[in-house]
Amino acid sequence: MLWLSPLVPALATLLVPIVGVNSPTQRAAEVTRLEVARLEGHTIEVDSLGYSIIDIAGEGAPLVGCVRVVGQGQWQHLVLETQTQRLSLSGPLAVPRIAGPNYKVWVIGKVRNNKSIEVKRLGILATPQNAICPV
Repeated sequence: MLWLSPLVPALATLLVPIVGVNSPTQRAAEVTRLEVARLEGHTIEVDSLGYSIIDIAGEGAPLVGCVRVVGQGQWQHLVLETQTQRLSLSGPLAVPRIAGPNYKVWVIGKVRNNKSIEVKRLGILATPQNAICPV
């Protein structure tokens, strides 16, 4: 269990909704701060408008968006909604337990026909309670 101890503060930050933040501007600034903290070790640029992810683990810039569930019954699947596109998620990481609905995430993978992305890597930027979507 000792290996979990360094992760506890990071998990607490991820799982606890933002409290004591009153205005939308304060909330956006706090969400940005929490998201940037989750990107430690990756290459990002921070400016007055927010941040940009430049590189994840040497694989380039990811797509950033919110995971949504679309369809009904057997046709139900996950999509990534970004500022400019909506891509179906595919591959072993494209399951609700990993790419949770309404989470804000970054995704590295192969885009196919501008309709889907085969997820190679995925990281959580914000939980549904804290995610500001659309991106």
